[in-house]
Amino acid sequence: MKRLYTLFCILFLALCPILSAQSTSSSSAPSGDDDFGIWAVVGLKNRLTEKLTLKTDLEVKSKNNSQSFEVALFTIELSYKFNKYFSAAAAIVPYFSGNGSGTDTKLRYYLFATGSLPLGNFKIDLREKFQQSFSEGAELSSSKGNPVTLLRSRLQMTYKIPDTSMVPTASIEPALRLFCPGSQIINYIRYTVGVKFNVGSHHDIFPFYRYQQKFDIGSRSTHILGLHYHYTF
Repeated sequence: MKRLYTLFCILFLALCPILSAQSTSSSSAPSGDDDFGIWAVVGLKNRLTEKLTLKTDLEVKSKNNSQSFEVALFTIELSYKFNKYFSAAAAIVPYFSGNGSGTDTKLRYYLFATGSLPLGNFKIDLREKFQQSFSEGAELSSSKGNPVTLLRSRLQMTYKIPDTSMVPTASIEPALRLFCPGSQIINYIRYTVGVKFNVGSHHDIFPFYRYQQKFDIGSRSTHILGLHYHYTF
């Protein structure tokens, strides 16, 4: 099993630059074509109690056929698991986004609640997340996009393959734009498929493919290859 896991990770990492190069070769196509990006997360989880968990993440995203920096986010999240059916969390997220000539400093917070339904080796989750993002130095006005307020609703299904550490995952997540008259109600929809590997009791690795369908005028939808790694202690 360890050999299979190692081979999978090597193949995944090898595919990233290949797919990036293929996307770059078509970068002369009209701007309406889909984009390609790579998203990576490295994080720590600390089980403070049986039900309370503190998590910190560093996430970096690329855009423009993975040739440009898009955003770097540092997340501090505190979650509480009431039981196997319900959990809730809150987080603060300082981050930096690329603007073409430099970076903008921004701040985000979010609150979410997750309902889970175990069905044998299957599990269905519905997560409702309220999120606001603020731009530093900009006028506070929802009509001008500061803050950007989203309601993100993610429906996810996982399956624990018996006698392995593999958990295939599929999800869909529409994000609705709130409190901004004149903007598209649906900001984006994310479709994600991947496989989570639980390596021992400390390591979680989640390689995935995601398609982010954008609805704002002038925005490009994006094909994404991603990799999440968390160490739990």
